[in-house]
Amino acid sequence: MSSKKSSSDGGKRKRNDKKPAYTNNSMPGKSLGGEGPTLKRSISAQRNAAIQRRVGTATASSSSSSSSSSSSSSSSSSASSAPTLSKVEEIITREERLDKALLALQMQKVHDAGKKVLIVIIRMLKRIVSDPKEVKYRKINLNNKLVREKITSRPGGKSLLLAAGFQCNELTQELVMDETDIDVDWINAVVVKGTEVLADNEGTQ
Repeated sequence: MSSKKSSSDGGKRKRNDKKPAYTNNSMPGKSLGGEGPTLKRSISAQRNAAIQRRVGTATASSSSSSSSSSSSSSSSSSASSAPTLSKVEEIITREERLDKALLALQMQKVHDAGKKVLIVIIRMLKRIVSDPKEVKYRKINLNNKLVREKITSRPGGKSLLLAAGFQCNELTQELVMDETDIDVDWINAVVVKGTEVLADNEGTQ
C-alpha cells in the first residue's frame, strides 16, 4: 500500500513540476493583454498633445503677427495724418520773420519811414489776394529805383516781403512768388498784422 501511494505521489509531483510557476501578475498573457491597450492609449494621448501644442503655437504666432501689422498700419496712418516737424518749424519761422520785420518797420518813426514802407507793402499784398494769377503782382525787380527807395532801403522792408511768401532770385535780382506757393490765408494774416501795426502807430502819435 505504501509503495503504491508513494509512487502515485511521485507521479503527481512530476506532473506538477512540468507546469510553469507563473503568478497572476507575471503571466505573459495577462501582462500583454493588460499593458498593450494602455501603452497605445498613452502614445495616442502624447501625439494629440503634441498636435495641440503645434496648433496653439501657430495660432499665437499668427495672431501676434496680425496684431503687430495692424498696430504698424495704425501708427503709420496716424503718423501720416499728424503734421510733420519740418512743417511746424516752417510755420514758426514764418511767424518769427513776420514779427521781426514788422518790429523793424515800427521802430522807424522818423518821417514815418517805416509806416510808408508798410503801407506800400500792404497795398502790394492786397493786389495779390485780389488777383493771384496776375504775374506782375507777384514779381518785384530789386534793381528798380522806386522799389529801392520805398521798400528795400528800409530795414524790415525786404524781410516783410519774404515773410509774406516771396522768394529771392539772386540771378535775376527779383522777388518772386510762384502761383503754386501762394497762401492767400497767410497773406491776409500779414495784411491784418500790418494794419494793426499802422493802427498802433496812429494811436501813439
